[in-house]
Amino acid sequence: MVDVCRNEEARVAFPDTLVEPADAPRNPLLEAPDHDYTLLGGVGGVRADPPALHFERIVPGVRQVQRLRLINTSGKSVRMHIHSPSTPFFSMGVDKRGSVLPGLAEEVTVAFTATDLRYYQDAVRVHTANGNLLVPLHACARPRPSACAASNPLPAQPLRLALLSLPR
Repeated sequence: MVDVCRNEEARVAFPDTLVEPADAPRNPLLEAPDHDYTLLGGVGGVRADPPALHFERIVPGVRQVQRLRLINTSGKSVRMHIHSPSTPFFSMGVDKRGSVLPGLAEEVTVAFTATDLRYYQDAVRVHTANGNLLVPLHACARPRPSACAASNPLPAQPLRLALLSLPR
């Protein structure tokens, strides 16, 4: 039989916390990288096509998607470790196939969604046995000056041609 006593007589000490406080788990994506990413465009038989992604004419809340190809230009198979962008505005998707044979490519899909009209930047980082590759990502509300010049080569003002009278 169990002895029953009143609450005042039962001196039970309850701990302040039920679980000991623990350190937050380590997130390597938020820490400073241990590797140098000085090579742009291509490294060690891997070439990025295009070497940088530019998202232009952004609209807040509208998702834009571009493709990035990481091409194996070496004579042997290459294993790539592709790290996602670190900001929440850019996201990445890739169907990893392990080692990439010579001449083939990893197809990477990079998506961007803006929250407001401003300049955004990030990068896709690629580790290979022969070096590290950095593919910059840029997003802005207006197109690059080179894109403006190519789309509208003539000035907006109408051209006035003057007829010169040349002596005969």
